[in-house]
Amino acid sequence: MGFAAQKGKTCIIAEHDPWDIRLLRMYVERLGLRLLQAFDGEDLLRLARAERPDVIVLDGELPGALRGGEVLRALKTDGVTSAIPVVLLSWFDDRRHDHAPRHAAGWLRKPVTYESFCAALAEAGVVLQASEP
Repeated sequence: MGFAAQKGKTCIIAEHDPWDIRLLRMYVERLGLRLLQAFDGEDLLRLARAERPDVIVLDGELPGALRGGEVLRALKTDGVTSAIPVVLLSWFDDRRHDHAPRHAAGWLRKPVTYESFCAALAEAGVVLQASEP
């Protein structure tokens, strides 16, 4: 048995590693979510404001002028994007680490499995329904 998201849900993936991007893309598509991809913090902020996704998966070590934690703080202080749940993706296994601001709705530790991805989305409030394989 697998999982499926509610129809019409959108997920933005903000990740820089090509391998992780491919893996996350596969999981998002398997759940039936509409996928958008951001390549840096500025791109994510623009996309989140324009698209208002149902969830964002954000690499805590996202490179660029705005790092992952800075992007998360910007999202949570913007009236347009503050209610969007953000799942923080990191190699760190400790949520109290500096890369895990309290504003994250979910936590996802690399390497990511399909099961951990589904659990993190559920923790962030994305409704997943059981589906047949």
